[in-house]
Amino acid sequence: MSFAIAGIFWGIAADKGNRALITSIACIAWSISSFVTGSVDSLAVLAAMRLLLGIAQSAAEPTMFSIVADYFPASKQATANSILHAGPFIGSGLSSLSIIMIA
Repeated sequence: MSFAIAGIFWGIAADKGNRALITSIACIAWSISSFVTGSVDSLAVLAAMRLLLGIAQSAAEPTMFSIVADYFPASKQATANSILHAGPFIGSGLSSLSIIMIA
């Protein structure tokens, strides 16, 4: 829920503000909330961190689409976006492969 609602506001901010700065701050907030989520012992803190995680993650989509549009010509934007968005799937696959190799 926080992801969907915050994404609207991040899209507006990406159009009007410094996209690299927004992405950097969101990445820091994302990392902190992920770290704290793994070490909490309170349901209230866990819920707050998950809320912050959703808000921080929702900044990635609009800012990254805008950054790709700034740095790549129109003929290469689809390829750049597909490579950018394939990252989590490739990372998940490689982590699964590394677990099998370690075992």
